[in-house]
Amino acid sequence: MTADLDIKECGTCRRRFNTEQDYLINTTRWRICSSGHLWFNCGCGSTLLIKRGRFPWYSPDFALGPESRGVFNRLSNLKDLPRVPNVALELHQILQQPQVSARDIARSIRKEPVLASQVLHMAEAIRNARSPSAVKFKTLEHAVVYIGYKALQDLLVTASLQTIPLPASGFQPAAFWQEAYLTGAIAEALMRRFSPDLVQDEVFLAGSLCNLGKLVTAFCFPPLVTKIIDDVSGTKEPLVTWRQAEAAYQFPDHCILGEIAATLWGFPVEIVQAIREHHTFQPLSRAPLTIGEIVAVANQMLHWVLLRPHRMEYGLIELFAVRVAINESELARLAGEFTKLSASILASTEHLPRAS
Repeated sequence: MTADLDIKECGTCRRRFNTEQDYLINTTRWRICSSGHLWFNCGCGSTLLIKRGRFPWYSPDFALGPESRGVFNRLSNLKDLPRVPNVALELHQILQQPQVSARDIARSIRKEPVLASQVLHMAEAIRNARSPSAVKFKTLEHAVVYIGYKALQDLLVTASLQTIPLPASGFQPAAFWQEAYLTGAIAEALMRRFSPDLVQDEVFLAGSLCNLGKLVTAFCFPPLVTKIIDDVSGTKEPLVTWRQAEAAYQFPDHCILGEIAATLWGFPVEIVQAIREHHTFQPLSRAPLTIGEIVAVANQMLHWVLLRPHRMEYGLIELFAVRVAINESELARLAGEFTKLSASILASTEHLPRAS
């Protein structure tokens, strides 16, 4: 660490950071924003900043697992992943101010019109998942109150990612995010029925972000993402799953790419783990379903309700049915419920702004 690094004090818990070692103990969610500043979370959860140029000791791969670290260091394009827009992280600090009001927060978000629009769309998707008969949000302030300050922090980062322009390719960002919200809604519905002790905001966000690795491919490898999309949804036969296409091109699994991106963008460890494991299911466990398992099933149910049988992993769905003791007809009935949910979520997000 540079000798002139300012001593920092957390404004919430008053913890002081005097040395490099202080910064590396009981801190999480390290990320660099688009302005080059380094942000992290104190052990109390508060978001802190180290100004650009004062962190030569920082390496973005120190928080990655061994496999993901190897992929990150091997594929140089991943180092060009866009950083989180600093406005989203600045809003984190506003959210942590004592006595801050929903009106103040909404006023700050409205300064970034595209971001404000994305937040409203996400709030509508959540409302449709939880209370479809409730009145639509008429103001951003109402949406902020409904979401809650804690959940809003991660939703702001998610919304800000949708404002980052993508290179030209066959990837359709608006469709990607529509399906992301639907996966989050399905995951939350599964949680309420089969694992109600989980935190619903975390489940929705994990479901919405589980395929973040596909977005990474679109950011960093646009020619490849075009080939993969043609393989999974084009006119060639047989159509394959996304993972089968990745394997055919000897390209890393999007679960790994998603873990890398979610770590670099500072999402909570529970979300990062669920992204990494969203194609994994433990059939013999008697424990309640984890967030990762809930999201894995929601991801398969997405393909079911969108009529993509060739993209489903039927073995995972069968393991889920055995684990929660439901039969084939009950499984089909569940899919029917999610088909109705799909219509509501897709309608609420049909006017998503498109990254250019």
